[in-house]
Amino acid sequence: MSSSGARSVFVVTGNRAEYDIQYPVLEALRARGDVRLRIVVTGAHLSPFHGETVREIEADGFTELIRIPTLLAADTPAARALGLASQIDAFARLFEREHPDIVLACGDREEVLAAAVACIYLNVIFAHYAAGDEAFDGNVDNAVRHAASKLAHLMLVTHPRHRDLLLASGERGARVHVVGDSGLDRIRSEPVLSEAELESLLPFSLPPRPRALMIHHSMTTTIETAHEEVRNIFVALKRANINGVVSYPNTDAGNVSIRRVVDEECRSDGYLAYSNLARSAFVNLARSCDFLIGNSSMGILEAPLLSLPAINVGQRQRLRLRGDNVVFCTSGVDAIAEAIRRVQVPAFRAGLSGQSPYGDGRSGERIASIVAETELSSRLRFKTFEALRAAFVAEP
Repeated sequence: MSSSGARSVFVVTGNRAEYDIQYPVLEALRARGDVRLRIVVTGAHLSPFHGETVREIEADGFTELIRIPTLLAADTPAARALGLASQIDAFARLFEREHPDIVLACGDREEVLAAAVACIYLNVIFAHYAAGDEAFDGNVDNAVRHAASKLAHLMLVTHPRHRDLLLASGERGARVHVVGDSGLDRIRSEPVLSEAELESLLPFSLPPRPRALMIHHSMTTTIETAHEEVRNIFVALKRANINGVVSYPNTDAGNVSIRRVVDEECRSDGYLAYSNLARSAFVNLARSCDFLIGNSSMGILEAPLLSLPAINVGQRQRLRLRGDNVVFCTSGVDAIAEAIRRVQVPAFRAGLSGQSPYGDGRSGERIASIVAETELSSRLRFKTFEALRAAFVAEP
């Protein structure tokens, strides 16, 4: 506990997309009188190349920020591993000095694993949000997510199936809580803007419709070819006379080559790119587009709530639990073009349920309550795996 008697809660964030998912949780924690909230800001947030989005966190009124710069200026897999190593070092020193009661991190990137490792060695309670999720795409993020859950004392999951997967892997049921995806909270709560109101928030004028929102990232198995996937998306969009608003990719290895393609293609009329947008602008931009294309988890998690068709190109997100809005295709131009044709059929969008399998858009309060109110007992700190205990340890 802090000197005020409030629970000391550290929340780790490494990029804008994940921060926006955690924002409803942060907002709910900030509103509580029994919590002292501190945000550990690292990764892309502190990089001017990726928009220096720590400024958005400050603009949201959060004042107790701890900055840990670890992102290396290198577009290689080794850079991520070295960034992870520097985060473990920095987090261990921070947690040893500040003695947080509980640390929360979300998802499957290196800062999540770094926080989990530091916490387990320092006997600090670690809560892993979005644990147990799985895509069968070979990306390193899946292994990182599951490794972090194995180290976590509390696992907060976005769907009951993820709880079942964690229990099957030996986790105790009392540690796993189904809370839904707090990214849906921002979709539900953001007011609908007219196109004129939206354009007043944007640093650009919207291209005419039909238009697509493109978000495409590299992954560990496609570092050398991710830029070709992006090029093929542009070819298919132009063939179908679809304009596009394009998000620059995240910090994964291969992002620089994707950026080069985006910059080249966005010289054409009807295409423009951006690094980061304010929350209201981004949500309403998505609402204003005819479909989402690329391989972002937004298509899986949040787009269903908007009844926004999502074309998932390539291997990323394969076999991940999804809504009725998602169309998967391979990364060839013809396959992408066929997926574009399919989602433009009026009956496709008319048939969408407007429901996400990941919850009701009211997860922030649930997560904040668990983080603030769970008893931080010695039993919670004593991490065991039920399947192993049943197999090798006789009951007393």
